[in-house]
Amino acid sequence: MAAKKLDKKNRRKEIARIALEIFARKGFIETSVSDVARESGIAKGTMYEYFKSKEELIHTALSEWIDEYLFKMSREFINIVDPVERLRHLAEISVKDVKMMELESTLSLGMIQLLLREESYGPQKKVVLELMEKMHRRGFEYIAEIIKDGVRKGVFKPEVEKEAMTIAINLNSFLTGLVLNHIFFHAESDYEKQVKLYFDYILDNLCMDESKYKT
Repeated sequence: MAAKKLDKKNRRKEIARIALEIFARKGFIETSVSDVARESGIAKGTMYEYFKSKEELIHTALSEWIDEYLFKMSREFINIVDPVERLRHLAEISVKDVKMMELESTLSLGMIQLLLREESYGPQKKVVLELMEKMHRRGFEYIAEIIKDGVRKGVFKPEVEKEAMTIAINLNSFLTGLVLNHIFFHAESDYEKQVKLYFDYILDNLCMDESKYKT
């Protein structure tokens, strides 16, 4: 019995991953349960043994994608203890190889497009909105914690601690804006130069002794 439950759980994850790729290719609204069933090699009726609705399928697929993304991001910082370097590294990995992030870019665009569609897609919009809020909230909280850690270590000015969340939202919005600029306009841009210019300005205002962190 335990083995069957494990097999079903693994199969469910496999189907969710296939669905994610179809969502990226066709969009959330245009993708049907039949599409996912066909590419998963099962009957449409069998799909409902794994997912009760399309909304549940979207939620599972996006949740696993977001959790995997956040886990990979956290692994990037295991050996980085300096708060300034953590902020710089966060910026670098957020925009590096943005042109190569095909799945991430198309899924992000698809989520935005769904949120802009008519209310007739209300249940699906609600699922996507909740997950986008979760992803952004985790990002805000992580950046805010880096700033607070910098204050505790005497690297950042004490007065910035109370503004940690505001600064985090600002930083995250800047990085998100760069990615969206590429997604929507396919803009050619020197992301590394833009990030360095922005972060040098931010660090000038955060650091106790900004001259130590000029690059």
